[in-house]
Amino acid sequence: MIIKRFFCQFIRLKNPETIATKAVLKQIDIPDYISLQRLSTEIGTQQEELQKLFNLIYPEKLDFNNLSQKIVEPILTMCESAPKWHPQKRPPIITIMGHVDHGKTTLLDNLRNSQIAEGEYGGITQKLGAFHVQTQWGQVTVIDTPGHQAFSNMRLRGAQFTDIIILVVSAIEGIQPQTKEVIEIAKKFQIPIIVAINKIDVIGADPEEIEVELSNYLELESFGGNVPVIHISALTGKNVDLLLELINFQADLLKLTADPNINAQGIILEARQQQIEEQGSTLLILQGTLKVGDLVLVGQQSGRVKIIRDDRGNSLQEAGPSCAVEIIGLRSIPQAGEKFFVVSNEKMAKLILQQRVIEKEKKSFEEETMIDGSQAKLHFNKKKEKFKSYGNKRVSRVQI
Repeated sequence: MIIKRFFCQFIRLKNPETIATKAVLKQIDIPDYISLQRLSTEIGTQQEELQKLFNLIYPEKLDFNNLSQKIVEPILTMCESAPKWHPQKRPPIITIMGHVDHGKTTLLDNLRNSQIAEGEYGGITQKLGAFHVQTQWGQVTVIDTPGHQAFSNMRLRGAQFTDIIILVVSAIEGIQPQTKEVIEIAKKFQIPIIVAINKIDVIGADPEEIEVELSNYLELESFGGNVPVIHISALTGKNVDLLLELINFQADLLKLTADPNINAQGIILEARQQQIEEQGSTLLILQGTLKVGDLVLVGQQSGRVKIIRDDRGNSLQEAGPSCAVEIIGLRSIPQAGEKFFVVSNEKMAKLILQQRVIEKEKKSFEEETMIDGSQAKLHFNKKKEKFKSYGNKRVSRVQI
């Protein structure tokens, strides 16, 4: 079924000082799947430039003959903010994962220099968070995912947007069920792994034996493979600096880039009600720069960014790629794991949200079993026509 999509195509006139920049609202028909060639023709952008942007935003391989609406939608909003893209080096995003009680939280505590381990119930990390580590090689963004088996979905979500996984394995207990799960996740998403064999300071620790055990699951460098291994003590801090150096080396090999000049987009890490009227949401910015006053669209809502805070609670005016920040401004609490992106104006946001409502209702009607299916279809078509009528009559030209 063909869904109507709207986007703003900005036209820079020859004398921008005397003639205002105009946003011409253009309506295009995008089916459930569209080829790159057809999309290029529809929006009037060179195919090579579009492909560069797709490769920049989506590092995984895409089928350019069948691009889904969910993949295309953020690209359209970015076409309006920057006709040319200039990728720059960005900090690596790492996720520390491992079995419960293998020292993952202690390593996190060592990296951010705070005593969160003592405040955790039962020694289990209860939520997904993020913070930044400043090293002599630059900044590293650290994502924390729970190690307990009950939180496997959160752990899986954390792996979907990370560059490198740090797999923490106890030099005493060796491979455990969550250790195997992390390895499976890394292989599924083709994410590089660095193995940190922890607790080498404990009497009876045998990291070499653990390496032999791990070699049955990973191609370790010590056995001629390409997975680095380092022996550390998260408690005493031994070799943690070498781990950070290794992370930087791996990041250089990956050649991580992002364009800070485009509209920001990324993913929701967590959201919570902080005060009576304050919705706090932690975002991980994957592309672009997020600024105070930006209009953020996520799920079925949009909102202006009123406050941006870093992981230490400091207020910021903007945050760039690979930054994890907390924002205030969304009307309701979003779902962790949802994608967000910035749009340029309220009209644009309203049109996209209307289309999402139509798609949500369509899906609900398809899934709902009704006695008279024709009545359900008629009801849906009436609502769809209502939204189409609104878009055609009320929003024909926007001027900024």
